[in-house]
Amino acid sequence: MKQSQIKFALLALLFVFSSQGLPSENKPTVTIGLVDTFSPTFFIESYSPTVDHLMERLTQYQFNLVDINPGNILEDIERYKPDFLISNAFTYVSLMQTHGALQVATKENKETSNFTDSVASTIIVRSDSSIKTLADARGKKAAVSDLESFGGWLIAKGELLSAGYNPDKFFSEIIETKYGVPDVFLLLKHGFVTVGVVESCELEKAIQSGQIKEGDFRVLNQRLNPQKCLVSTPGYPDVVFFSLAGVAPSITKDVTVELLTMPSVGLDFNWTITNNFLPTYNLMQSLRLGPFRHDSAWSVKFLMEKYKNEIYFAVLLLFFLLLHVFQINYLVRKRTGQLSKALKETKKFYLESQKSKQKLHALERMSIVSQISSMFAHEIKQPITNIGYYAGALSMLLEQKPTKDNRAQEIITLLQNELQKSTQIVEHVRSLVKKRPKEKKICDLGVVVSNALGQGLYAQAVENNVPKGEFFTLGDAFELEFIVLNFVRNAKSAVKGVANPHILVSVSEAGAFWKLSVADDGPKLDQQGFENLGKAIQSSKPDGLGFGLSICNAIAESSGGHLEFERGETSGVIASLFVEKFITKEGLRDDEDNSIINTVGG
Repeated sequence: MKQSQIKFALLALLFVFSSQGLPSENKPTVTIGLVDTFSPTFFIESYSPTVDHLMERLTQYQFNLVDINPGNILEDIERYKPDFLISNAFTYVSLMQTHGALQVATKENKETSNFTDSVASTIIVRSDSSIKTLADARGKKAAVSDLESFGGWLIAKGELLSAGYNPDKFFSEIIETKYGVPDVFLLLKHGFVTVGVVESCELEKAIQSGQIKEGDFRVLNQRLNPQKCLVSTPGYPDVVFFSLAGVAPSITKDVTVELLTMPSVGLDFNWTITNNFLPTYNLMQSLRLGPFRHDSAWSVKFLMEKYKNEIYFAVLLLFFLLLHVFQINYLVRKRTGQLSKALKETKKFYLESQKSKQKLHALERMSIVSQISSMFAHEIKQPITNIGYYAGALSMLLEQKPTKDNRAQEIITLLQNELQKSTQIVEHVRSLVKKRPKEKKICDLGVVVSNALGQGLYAQAVENNVPKGEFFTLGDAFELEFIVLNFVRNAKSAVKGVANPHILVSVSEAGAFWKLSVADDGPKLDQQGFENLGKAIQSSKPDGLGFGLSICNAIAESSGGHLEFERGETSGVIASLFVEKFITKEGLRDDEDNSIINTVGG
């Protein structure tokens, strides 16, 4: 017969007896709840005699007996509202804080001298098993009567934990019999499981009843309890009869007196008072059960329920704090952005002001230079003319009085050539000042480069890769020579101090333009120096004015071209002049072609 059927029959009989006596409507009702974690023998040998005695002695009360499900203790307490509960010490301790549980009496076995060690767990194996210690049982299959039973499993679980094991993972599988058939002994005897866990003295009772034979099983971690039974764990207080908060003191007094004076003739127990539930309390704390269930890692739900108001207040406070922080950060970012913007604008205005000052300074210098150049061109023209007259007169004198030494005539010829160039320079300066329209002619860039290099003046330092008769453009040959010469002089200045200096003059195609480039292998310019190329600034040369490339840029743009500057692959600078192509007609005669070249070359 299963445990639930036995309980049903006992409760039915108790109700029959409780219905005798005074009419129930004139009696106060006393509700006694039983937390069902015990074996069927407990109902017959302990529970039934106790309730019978109370009903017999306290006839002034109407007793109501209810069954409390151990898996839903709190819900059933709320549902039935019992005045007293009968349970193991484990349940009693767990309800002390939450429901005001107060001990009325504790069950004491007559055979024990220390009733605080009345109940324990017994871990058994078959006698022929190779398992000798608790460690050997790890990973095996086990059977228990009830996972909620204090002596039948929870005490054994605490013993495994104290031995350093995780009781939830110690056995590979746990079979729960619920006190049915087959029970723990049968499952273990026939090899369905390897280990069995029963409450203390259950092994001895099974041997005494003939259910099993002595020697069929062996106890692990063996020790004797006060009842002279073999157990595997320390003992704890047995069944506790306790009241809950709200019970009338007179009822508690009457029940307490009757339990403590209950005759024990024919019984193996009596009711007494114990004052040591500390081991039970410590066991619950170590197993994280009862009031300590929510002390484990998964305690969010418990904390939310217990500290709901505090958590709501903290969340609200945190929300306003985050809102305040967000507002402060927003204002700081806003003010910082405004300040950064103001600083950028200030810096921008400062740089623009500096650039404007530089441009104004350059314009002032250009204006001064323009005025000085005009004055110089005007004043130098007459002396140059006079020198030409003197050279011509000297040449005529030599013709009248010839000498055997021709060097004098050669010197005079060279002097006349230089005077002619000087005159051209003066005329170009005067035309620039007066802004006269330019007269463009066909120019051969090969001849321009050769003339700019000074017929051997830079021959050893400059590599000329511009052949004559291949690259033609419309322009002023003198101005083009000026630009090339300026490029070469700047390159010569840049390569000073270089071990093996190299300057390359070349021409390449760039769409509708010829790209005439002068590249050097001088040191790499910094960013500021590179950006200043082509601008009218203070020259870095001791004898320079800083207007060379600026004038070249102006000349190139007035001729429809432009200048570009780029860094070399490893070092130096490449200065380039872009001029429009002039493609000669096919079929020109050699003498016509030569006449053009000679005319351009001067």
